[in-house]
Amino acid sequence: MAKPKILIVDPDEKNLRLLAISLKKANFNVTITTDGKDALQKTESLKPDLIISETDLNSVSGFELLKTLRENPVFKDTPFIYLTRIYTKY
Repeated sequence: MAKPKILIVDPDEKNLRLLAISLKKANFNVTITTDGKDALQKTESLKPDLIISETDLNSVSGFELLKTLRENPVFKDTPFIYLTRIYTKY
């Protein structure tokens, strides 16, 4: 049985590494990128089973990424999870 493919998109490389390591240990095939445009290109070639994306990306926002993917019949049903940073002041 093939490992499920997950694409993670986050400009924060620390978050990427942490999430990628955790998912690889859980036996997923993980591809990472820090950029929205690169995510669109990788999605075309990878055909991921799940996309996890930060909302605040370089070049293409996470919202634009999802909108573009939903317009493509191949990816209209691909599960998509948003990550977002919460800024707090103390």
